[in-house]
Amino acid sequence: MNINIPVSVGGCTGCEASPSNPVAINILTASGSVYATQAISACPSLISICLPNDQTFGLQYADQIIAEAVVNGVLTDDLFTFITGTPSDPGTMPTDQQTLCAGDAATANATGVALQDGHVLAYILHTANSTSAGTILAINTENGTFSASSGPGIQYNTVYYISSVAGPESGTVGVPDLGNACTQVAAGSPVVFLSPVELIINTVCDWQVTGDLTVTVFASGGLPAYDGVSGYTLSGTNLGETNINPSVTIINEGQGEHSYAYLATDALGCSGAAGNTFVCYKTDIELLSFAGKAEPHGNVLTWTTATETDNDYFTIERATDGVSFAEVGRVKGAGTVLSQQNYTLTDQNAPNGTAYYRLSQTDYNGTTRQAATTLVVRDIQRDLSVISLSPIPTTDVVQVQYALPTAQNLRLTLYNSAGQLVWSQTLAGNAGLNTTTVDLATYPSGVYALMLHNGTNSTVNRVVKK
Repeated sequence: MNINIPVSVGGCTGCEASPSNPVAINILTASGSVYATQAISACPSLISICLPNDQTFGLQYADQIIAEAVVNGVLTDDLFTFITGTPSDPGTMPTDQQTLCAGDAATANATGVALQDGHVLAYILHTANSTSAGTILAINTENGTFSASSGPGIQYNTVYYISSVAGPESGTVGVPDLGNACTQVAAGSPVVFLSPVELIINTVCDWQVTGDLTVTVFASGGLPAYDGVSGYTLSGTNLGETNINPSVTIINEGQGEHSYAYLATDALGCSGAAGNTFVCYKTDIELLSFAGKAEPHGNVLTWTTATETDNDYFTIERATDGVSFAEVGRVKGAGTVLSQQNYTLTDQNAPNGTAYYRLSQTDYNGTTRQAATTLVVRDIQRDLSVISLSPIPTTDVVQVQYALPTAQNLRLTLYNSAGQLVWSQTLAGNAGLNTTTVDLATYPSGVYALMLHNGTNSTVNRVVKK
């Protein structure tokens, strides 16, 4: 039967075959004898030949042999390539993994590099744990230094590899031609870029009894986010220094203004800090809930009281940074009542993104006290975002509204104030808005941290159980 065999003879400087310099290719039988010889003058070329369809044939160029190229009339590869010339040696890369804090750069340089004339050396950050390039995320023609900002596709808490690459120069100055057979990639040096250590500080004001401010500090990122085992050392206001994994709760006794600042450090020395000033007074209202929800016409704030004493009016304030609040509107209070009252206010000028809302109450004598804070997120085009939690505080069930850019699996976990995992659930989220519920009816009263995690990003929100 007639068969077309694709063949190429490539040297480190390009194709070895040309019309002025044709090269001979032998077709070998299974025993190694020459069945036929044909010349090629380009790369690739087709050798058109009639072969028995019940035998095995190989190919030979100079001292190189490709066995079993044709088996029973069927080609075993799309292209049979012979390589001539001497490849460069990219050397040997360090084998120890580098695990780096956010913002730090990794450096791994090869030893024992040997370049042929006209060849170049560069370094790549890539995904393959081998001598292949895999997916290349960044290239450095100067040295083996890379950071999480070296390329747009680099993810936190993921193992990548830094490899030296040596070979003929490509069309880009200083970059080896990865498609050339003479280009060699060294086995890579592993590196992990950790996510930033971040602190989420949730505050609960006991406006009903003591005026005490309860601060829950929840740490994320750094080494614990990668290894899932280690914790953080936390220092700060009314705390000294303590180990947490992942949160701790501090009670600041006495009503008034409370300023606090905290620093979390992991075992590698990666750190993150946060602080704020919060005013907490015992109010003359018993607040049952305060929640917000993003609607097409604005952010809708709702709250409910169980009792009120000499309550003149409520004030709603908004901040985009959680610090600099400005008044949005006022709602008339009910004076003195012992029955449940429901209130609502719509912020028609709500910004996109995260908005913090603060509810305060003013007596007839002009005394104003802060009652509660909540947040609303209008922008759902992020990797993962919680739109609303309600009611807060709750006596049993909390409804969680969250948004996703694409359908994906999530993990919803609940931690108590000691940082202990008390509940978890796997969710299958859809693109856009989603709603789920968390039942706290059987859990003790207190402050909880609710984490939503999709494997890459996470968000943590405070939940108060009455």
